[in-house]
Amino acid sequence: MIRVTLADGTAEVMEREIEPRRPGETLYDFMLRSAHETSLEARALRALLDAHVASLGAERASVVRRRRAMLVGQSFISGLVASVLIRPDTVGDAWIIAMPVAVLTLGASLVLSFFMPALDKGVVRMARWWRR
Repeated sequence: MIRVTLADGTAEVMEREIEPRRPGETLYDFMLRSAHETSLEARALRALLDAHVASLGAERASVVRRRRAMLVGQSFISGLVASVLIRPDTVGDAWIIAMPVAVLTLGASLVLSFFMPALDKGVVRMARWWRR
């Protein structure tokens, strides 16, 4: 009996019923047929495992991309709000420093959002290189 946990969280029990020897089948033929059926089941379980690992990897990658996109969006919003709220008549001399910072934050978030796919590939390459 083999217990398989599927991607949706449900568990399924696979029971293998051994088919008895057929009339006229030699013991050697029975053993060959049984070994072949077992290897097919092992291949099916391996394919199920590979599919499960691939779906978990894709889910993890989508979570990372979503978090990065949220960070870029938040920096864009903070730059936009800062550039709207900082006015020379209300801030005084601090405007000279605060306004360029707000504009740079806004520009950096736009650049990051435009180059995000290339940055993702670069981060993955750096991580692979670092693990060596």
